[in-house]
Order: sequence, then C-alpha cells, then structure tokens
Amino acid sequence: MLHLIAEDHCRAYMFWKELGVRGATCVHVDAHLDVGDSGLTPARLAGLARARSEQEIEAFLGSTYVPGKGLNCGNYLTPALLEGIVEHLVCVLPPWIELSLEGARRELQLWVDLTLAEYRSLKWAEGRVEGVLRGRRLTLCRATALPPCSHPLLLDIDLDYLIDEQREIWQQPEELLRELGELQPDVLTVACSVHGGYTPQEACWMGPALLRGFGIEHPRLDVPESPLDRGSALFRLGWADQALRALELEDSSESRYLQGMICYREGNYARALELLEQPFMRGAALYRAGRFAEAVQELHQAVKREPTPDALHLLGLAWAGAGRPEMAAQWFQTALRQAPDRLSTQVLRHDLGLETEVEVEGLRRRVPP
Repeated sequence: MLHLIAEDHCRAYMFWKELGVRGATCVHVDAHLDVGDSGLTPARLAGLARARSEQEIEAFLGSTYVPGKGLNCGNYLTPALLEGIVEHLVCVLPPWIELSLEGARRELQLWVDLTLAEYRSLKWAEGRVEGVLRGRRLTLCRATALPPCSHPLLLDIDLDYLIDEQREIWQQPEELLRELGELQPDVLTVACSVHGGYTPQEACWMGPALLRGFGIEHPRLDVPESPLDRGSALFRLGWADQALRALELEDSSESRYLQGMICYREGNYARALELLEQPFMRGAALYRAGRFAEAVQELHQAVKREPTPDALHLLGLAWAGAGRPEMAAQWFQTALRQAPDRLSTQVLRHDLGLETEVEVEGLRRRVPP
C-alpha cells in the first residue's frame, strides 16, 4: 500500500498528484472539512493545475497560521476536487459536528462560499448528507456509516479527528479503524497537524499506530510545538490571555497576525489594528470600532487586491456607516453583480430587503462577526 505520514495535511494533495491519481474516492477522516477557498485565487489554482513536481507545487504553498496566502492544510481538497484527483469526497465527521442537513449546511458555509446549486444539492439520505461540491460528489457521514467506496480509494486521516474540543484523545486509533470496517485503500495518508495547535505534541504516537493497523511499521514521531501552536490551541480552549502570552514569545508576522485576530475576536479593535496587516481585516476592525471613513480606505485596498463578495459587502457597509448611502448602494450593487450564483449574494439581498431565491434564515453572514 502506498502511504505517507506528514505534519502538514496539504502534503496529501502533493502526494496524490505525484502519484498521478485521478477520479478517486477520498475518505477524509478529519475534525475539519479542509475545503476552504481562502488564498486559492484563479491564478493560483491555474498554477497548481499545471504544477507537476513537488518543487513546483511548493511555490504555491501558504501558511498554516495565516489564511489567504496559498495552498494550506485547510484548503488542499479544493484543488484536488477541481483537478479531478478526487471524484467523490467522503468527509467523516467527529461526534461534536452535527450530522444533519442543517448541520451540514452550516458547517460547509464556514469553509466555502457555496453556489446556489451546491446548496440546493445537499440532501439527507440513509443517515448521510449527500450533495455536490465543485462539480464532484460530496458525502458527509460518521465512520460507521460510510457509503459504498469505489477504487482508486484514498484514505486520508488527520490525527486531530481523534482529539476532542478539550484537546484530549476521545477515540483510540484501533477503534477508528474498527469503525471504518474493511476499507482497503490504495493510498493512505496521515497528517499529524501539531502545527496550528490542532493535535497535542504528545499525541503524535497515534500516527504510527494508524499505520500499524495496515501492517506498516513507522518509527515514533515527535513533532515539537512552537509558541504559535500553543497560542492557537489556548485560544481554541477559550483562554485568550494565556494565548496572547504564548504568542508574544515569538516575533514573526504569523504571531502578530494570530495576536491580532485574538484581539479582534475579543473586541479589542485598537490593539488588533496595531497588529494586523491585511487590509480586509484592518477594514473589518475599523468598521467594528465605528471608524467608518478609515474603514472605507482600508477596504478599498482589500477590494483592489481581491474583489471578493465579502470585501465588497463590507465596503458597502462602511460607506453606509460613513453617511454615504449612495456610495453604499454602488458597492452593494457591485457585490450583487460579482457573484449572483453564490449563497452569500442571497444573504446580501436579504439584508437589503430584496427578494431572495432561498430561505435565508440561519445562513451565515459572510462579513466578519
């Protein structure tokens, strides 16, 4: 059996591409869907599609800690779907992610700006959610309720699936393999995901344990945690002050970004502005602080770099806050024209009091909360 064990989960995509995998079923066992689109601009996606060697793909790698810079552990399945490496994506969800039609809709909206067609494709059937994502079949299910899986078959496991929201092991590797049943993958990939604060350093032993379940011997792993990892983990546990203290031990752009995002989410917008460099998040912080004219300036820079519906929407809100309803209307109309087939556009239409094509109650608002 071909196999790979790596720290960064996006290495799975690189491995599949190196092997020339096409039209596969991928059973993705993870606490995260990893189908994000942040950082995957059309130009980067085109470059990834052309890349063949690992060195060529590495040129498009982003950061584990800062989204929006390229291929990373949270978006690597998107090019795998778009390029046809994966034809059927089966996402095995841990118990704390609600498995229902409404739960699937909410979870997917955290990751990707769904099209209306993708949103409408989602159906509940035989204890699973079935649908279409990026033109490929999508299934969300539990480990004990896998759909029939055709070959070539990729089994793609992240150790953080076995770690609960309190950062404790809730399931042993052998129990997971028993639940997965008689799967015979053609390719097995295992990600440790210590970086980013997802898997505790001391839980890395579970990677080789999973490989042994398939008769593959691998030496014990020890992936050290950095201050970035500890800070990220502490914040997920709800300990913002301790997270900031951990992050202050490292002076880097990634540390400043993480500190800035923690301050933003804690409502300390003044400190967030001292730390954040990205125009979109700076504009969001200024908007939340009621500094609307300054928010307009930052968001114009964000729109110039990447005119996403989110940025256009927030720019319209900033103009409205600045007392310029005519400018707000202009940017709202631009946002509506930019992606009329997107679910986020329907939310914007609802916010503007316009007729919508879907029931928007409970849909995620795409601008930063």
